Amino acid sequence: GDPTPNSGPPDSPNLLQAQISLNSLSGHLGPEALRLMGLISDHRVIVLVDGGSTHNFVQPQVVTSLRLPCQTISTPLRVMVGNGQYLECVSICEDVLVSIQDHTFTLDLYILPISGANIILGVQWLKTLGPSPSLVSHSARNCSGCPLMSGSCVP
Repeated sequence: GDPTPNSGPPDSPNLLQAQISLNSLSGHLGPEALRLMGLISDHRVIVLVDGGSTHNFVQPQVVTSLRLPCQTISTPLRVMVGNGQYLECVSICEDVLVSIQDHTFTLDLYILPISGANIILGVQWLKTLGPSPSLVSHSARNCSGCPLMSGSCVP
């Protein structure tokens, strides 16, 4: 199911809360984001690492074209966009293997109609890297300080 935009605050206490930066949703590269190349089942995907997003998201087209198994989530994820609107996410792809520069991550990806990048990796993913991930401090044009990201930036 496609998420539906709403303008008001969440009206049900049963909804999980999430946030996505407006730049990431619209495909613009904000100062808190890195754009990288990744692989899912040998298919190239554009990955946006975004410290302004709480969760990991994937475009519906990627789910369809790569035939990723997904399921409806029992408690919808209410995603607040940077402009104050909400999108309701009702589907997730669990345990998706995403490779970024010879590192493979097993990710849960919420399906959301994002632009620009195929996948957004948010704080949910950054926390798996350790207690103090410094990825967000690197700009998309200067990734050389981080061993995982060096040489893999997409202009």
